[in-house]
Amino acid sequence: MDAHALARRICVLGALRGAQRVLLHAGDEYALLSGVCDALAADGTFPAAWIGLASAGSAALATVAVGGADALELLADERVQGDSVDAPGRDTRREGGALRGGDALPDSLLARWRAASGGDGAVAAFPLKIGERTIGCLSLVAADASALDGPERGLLDEFAVDVGYSLGRLRDGPRAMTGQPSVDRTVVDDPLTGLPNRAAMRRRITGAISSATNSRGLAILSVHVGHFDEISDTLGRDAGDRLMSEVAVRVAAVARSGQDALARIGEDELVVLLQDADTTHASDVARRVIEALYRPVDVSGMQVDARGTVGIALYPDHGDDAEELMRRAKVAMYRAGADGYYALYSGLHDDERRRRLALVDDLRRAIDADELLLYCQPKVDLRTGRCCGAEALMRWKHARHGMISPTVFVELAETTGLITPLTQWVLEAAFRARQRWHEARFDQPLAVNVSARDLHDPRLVDRVRALMSAWGIREGWMQFELTESALMIEPATVIDTLRRLRNLGIELMVDDYGTGYSSLRYLQQMPVSSIKIDQSFVRMMVDDAESGAIVHSTVELCHALHLRAVAEGVEEVAVYDALAGIGCDAVQGYYVGRPLPVADFPQWAKTSRWAPAHASVPTS
Repeated sequence: MDAHALARRICVLGALRGAQRVLLHAGDEYALLSGVCDALAADGTFPAAWIGLASAGSAALATVAVGGADALELLADERVQGDSVDAPGRDTRREGGALRGGDALPDSLLARWRAASGGDGAVAAFPLKIGERTIGCLSLVAADASALDGPERGLLDEFAVDVGYSLGRLRDGPRAMTGQPSVDRTVVDDPLTGLPNRAAMRRRITGAISSATNSRGLAILSVHVGHFDEISDTLGRDAGDRLMSEVAVRVAAVARSGQDALARIGEDELVVLLQDADTTHASDVARRVIEALYRPVDVSGMQVDARGTVGIALYPDHGDDAEELMRRAKVAMYRAGADGYYALYSGLHDDERRRRLALVDDLRRAIDADELLLYCQPKVDLRTGRCCGAEALMRWKHARHGMISPTVFVELAETTGLITPLTQWVLEAAFRARQRWHEARFDQPLAVNVSARDLHDPRLVDRVRALMSAWGIREGWMQFELTESALMIEPATVIDTLRRLRNLGIELMVDDYGTGYSSLRYLQQMPVSSIKIDQSFVRMMVDDAESGAIVHSTVELCHALHLRAVAEGVEEVAVYDALAGIGCDAVQGYYVGRPLPVADFPQWAKTSRWAPAHASVPTS
């Protein structure tokens, strides 16, 4: 299997792994269907996923669950007719009283996806069965057409069987397996909150549009609950449900009155319909929703952050049907996550999204063509004042747009399924660079950032072992930096992976400490040697007493656990001196040195004021 095929298989398996967790834990049909779509679309391997089920007496399928912003956009142009969307089931026909799922969805949907993404892509449908009766289909868009072929197709076929079995298990217990459908209950209410679900809200918005006059507008608010996935993964599914229930109560208290309506349309998303509303009124309600969610929620005796973001779309300014308005409110909601608390939809948001989709295709080509650059940023030991290694950093010089911020393209990779090939590129480049340092008689550790998805990739340890063998890497030469939040996702599995990496001779460090939900019990069990204190605290420690207290206490915690404390984001001498005064072990930041090409680091280290005592760099 070539590298591309392996990366594709890992991406598909990763998406199915998250979706299988939903099948195991979902307590009701709505949670199962919406959770499956959200999980499949979570990392970009399948940018769009939706499930259509057959309503009684109709050959058309009602769309009852959608995952991924692309799914909303794709379905938006296939106009909603009443309660059913014909597009997802147009190739699904009745045969002998049963539905039969076809292999591919309509050309119009595929053409729309290709035009939006700038790529090839594919769209396919997988029949869902209860017993011998096919009751609907799971539809997927894949950016890489081969993700829906060959062995991957077999995995998806098997998963569709599992979805059907789980549906049957949830519907009336053993009697469900006789194949008697009860589809229509899934389009009424959300069992957790008692609120209408997506299909019901779509009907409500459609009715409001039909009765609206030129003098009366409508507003759709999309409310996203912050940290829902992180809290569910860390504290358990029940904790996430309690958080969502409390959020629904708070939003209802603000937004639900008279003819207005509230619905839960996704695992962590609510929608508010405001009738007779303009921009001013919608913005006021959005502001009050944000204020209501600002207060922490008590979950399992822990105060967790419930803050969210709100996106606003208006009728008729931003759309003239329910799906289009909900999609555009969601687009604005994502923009609010970047800009602040709430945002009003703008056509510029869709323009930005198209630009991002084009960048995804360019990034894929840059990885395949080895066009990325490897830089590194120095670290200094505070006790000796000498260089003690560097952190590897990726850079991308785009042919048209120039240097692309790593924050932008790493986030793109994480949300589009490219993070695994991107990690493979940086690992290969870093291991190769470290060997060349050694050949130049310069031996300092080089650190590489590893994502949460990488930690759960079953092939990670084998790939690292192969790279160490290929480049003759010795124990202590390489370090892996792992974000705090990544370590808290299925920590038992992560601990096993970390121990295997440590046994290979990889030194492990916790990165961005202070920004996640750490468990000291798990932290104590993890075979890490250092903790990097997040720069948001370090930069403010001299001027802000609370930030200073956090940094000081973290340094003490590290030493109590026999770990090294490393501070990042050190940009001025006052912060450097303060960290030295409280016993911090090492620092990194612009005051020490700015990022530079990894090949130039040995010479820089030799000539800088932080030169290691035993640095030896050839001059020829």
